[in-house]
Parts: sequence; structure tokens; C-alpha cells
Amino acid sequence: MLYLTYNNTAHMDGFGSQLQRMLSVYCVAKETGAGYIHSGFHDIQYQGLKCLEENKTDDEFVASANRLFKMEGVDAVPSFDEVVLVDYLTRDVLDKWLSAAADKSVLLRITYAHRLLDAEPEIFRHAPVFPWVSPYPRQSIQIAVHIRRGELFLVDSDRMLPNEYYYGVMQQLHQMFSKSNQSHQFTIYTEQPTKRTEVSPQHPGIWNRFETNKVISPEQTDLSMFMNIPNTRFKINTDPFETFIEMVNSDILVCSLSSFSYTAALLKKEGHVLIPKKRFWHGSMAHWLDTV
Repeated sequence: MLYLTYNNTAHMDGFGSQLQRMLSVYCVAKETGAGYIHSGFHDIQYQGLKCLEENKTDDEFVASANRLFKMEGVDAVPSFDEVVLVDYLTRDVLDKWLSAAADKSVLLRITYAHRLLDAEPEIFRHAPVFPWVSPYPRQSIQIAVHIRRGELFLVDSDRMLPNEYYYGVMQQLHQMFSKSNQSHQFTIYTEQPTKRTEVSPQHPGIWNRFETNKVISPEQTDLSMFMNIPNTRFKINTDPFETFIEMVNSDILVCSLSSFSYTAALLKKEGHVLIPKKRFWHGSMAHWLDTV
């Protein structure tokens, strides 16, 4: 029999990216009937803007992630005839090992499965429902807007969609719900620097992606335009897990170009997902709505 697990020591970057990889392995196991062995977070080296400002990570952050996002697998780990490290899982690689494991016990330790899931995103329909998912419906339509910032002030800044993008989406939603007299609430989830901070290439989660120190400061953000949209509240620098759970539980999730909101979208069993499909680098579920 074939068993699958996430290789949790190869790329210990942010929480959203790692959860996406973990979730991918879980869903592939469910799709194929392979055994799933849960490998939780070994380390999370980027923990948000706070870790940059403080130049340190928090072990409790990893412990919290493992408590909240444990996925059920086989009850007892068997002994294996063969253990194989798979850097990139594709359909061809998967089919090869499904056939090879017909008469022996094989464990695949998978680092990345996105090449398969980007081609076959509907496999994500097997995503689990965690205990913290809230029941539907709610009296007022809850719209979560994820404005990804954090270390993007310093690296990969082209992934930062401008405030005008989110403002335009929110305006359209507000006009639509106002016209139909539907009660609705926007919540903007984002990060803002709280102080001027010099960030070195060795700061947690940076991995020498630039050569000389850079600065983040409160002046880099301005959310004032969103105050023109009624029924809007702000959750700035909120606990990442609180933010993530509320995004999953929203009625409508407006995604950024981010694995954090992408993974939250994958876990949504109800409601709607709005995502710029043409700009995103991973495959989208068919029922998600394209915003560009």
C-alpha cells in the first residue's frame, strides 16, 4: 500500500505556505485511497510582521499551529519496505508509486505537490473540516478582505496588490448588497509596521533575499481610503490564527496574492471566494470568482 506524508523539514517558511503543502498531501491521499500520515509543523520561520520588528520567532506559534491544524491520518504507523523522498509530486510520479506499492508498503515524503494540484485543483474538495469552522448562515453577510503586506514591503513587492484593487472590489460588493437591502460587514485584515525597523538579510523569514539592510516604517501604509466604504472595520496586526480562522468562516473571502488567503479559501466549504485567478500562480477551484 502507498502512504503519503508531508516532508516538513525541507522548506520551513510561512504558516500559509506550509499548510497549503500539508493540505495538498492530505487531499491527494484521500483522492487516491493512499494512507495519510500526518507530519505537523516542524518550524515556522516567518511568523508575520511582528517577528521582523522583534527579530525573533516564537515557539508557541508553532505549537498553536499544530493544535489548530492537525489532520487525521492512519491510526498506527506501519513499517515500510521503502521510504522515498519526493521533491515535486506530479501525476506521473504519483501513478508510478501507486503501481509500485501494489505489493509492498511504500511511504512518500512529499515536499511540494503543487505541480499536481495546480493541474487538478478540484482534488482540494477533500479538504477537511476543522472543529473551529462556524455553522452557516449568519444574519449579516461577513466579507473578509485580506490585504497582504508583511515582508512584502521588503521582498517580492510585486505581489502586493494596490489598495485601489481592494477598494474597487469592496465598492462593487457594497453597491450590490445595498441595492438588495442585504446587511453586510467588511473586515479588512492586514499588517502595518508599528515602528521604524531596520531589517537585515538574516532576519527571520528573509533568508538573505536582499544584500543590505532595509527599513520598514508606519509611513509605508495608508488605509484612509477604506474609511469611505460603509460597514468597514479594521483588524490590523491581529493574531495570524485568529485572522485565518475568521477568513475561513467568512461568507465572502476577498483574497490577496498570498498562500495565506489561498489556503483559507481552500478550507472554505460554504460562501464565496473572490480571487485574481489570472495573476495567481496556483490553480483555482472552478466555483471561485475571478476578480480581474
